[in-house]
Amino acid sequence: AVLIPGAGAAQMEAPETFGDAIRWYPKAAKAGSPEAQFLLGLQFEAGSGRVASASKAVRWFKRAAEAGHPLAQFKFATALHYGAGTEPDLPAAADWYRRAAENGVHEAAFNLGFLLENGLIHKLNSINAYVGCTHPIKHHDCYFLICSNCGDIEECCDDNLADTIKITILLIKLISSKRLL
Repeated sequence: AVLIPGAGAAQMEAPETFGDAIRWYPKAAKAGSPEAQFLLGLQFEAGSGRVASASKAVRWFKRAAEAGHPLAQFKFATALHYGAGTEPDLPAAADWYRRAAENGVHEAAFNLGFLLENGLIHKLNSINAYVGCTHPIKHHDCYFLICSNCGDIEECCDDNLADTIKITILLIKLISSKRLL
């Protein structure tokens, strides 16, 4: 018998048949095995050996993702991206795609790039976070207002504000360059 590490305090024997696996995955998943959590999520997603349930699949993918399972991070991100078994949440999907990509899942990097390239999300480098775009079809100069107390973020796309900010930046550069002379 093969023992599975990370399946809780006591190691568990790996299943030898598909029927054994159907019974084994829930036990190992509940005991904390990220691999079993991921595989149980796949079973619920496909309806393989149990009734298909997108919401149950997402719950197991999330648990495995939080434990650092790269493919579960990708599957959880994809669920958040498309709203499969959960509410769509593009900024959260982007963050999980980033984690999966950092863990070697190349498809996750592609999907994150797709969201950014198509203007569906924005990356705010100053706080290392992603935010959803409030107007993904029409892009112009936008600024993000970030509350220093609570961290709330608002996208501001007012042409008058954009012009005022541009003029202020030019004036600051002009004043700075005069001080250097």
